[in-house]
Amino acid sequence: MRYTHYTPQFVSTELLDEDGNTMSDEEKLALQDGDVVTVRATVKNTHPDAGNEIVYDHLTLVPED
Repeated sequence: MRYTHYTPQFVSTELLDEDGNTMSDEEKLALQDGDVVTVRATVKNTHPDAGNEIVYDHLTLVPED
């Protein structure tokens, strides 16, 4: 099964610390393996035939290898 009217485009992505605060660039560069962060992403459906359709989506972490 798949969505036929779905063309996702990332509008924004933020990293939040454990307290829910937006992380600065310096804090992002200092991240170490095992640090806990929240990723908040806004995705827009840009498919021309989507109309008012709602698509529920989730992000999945993928290992580099």
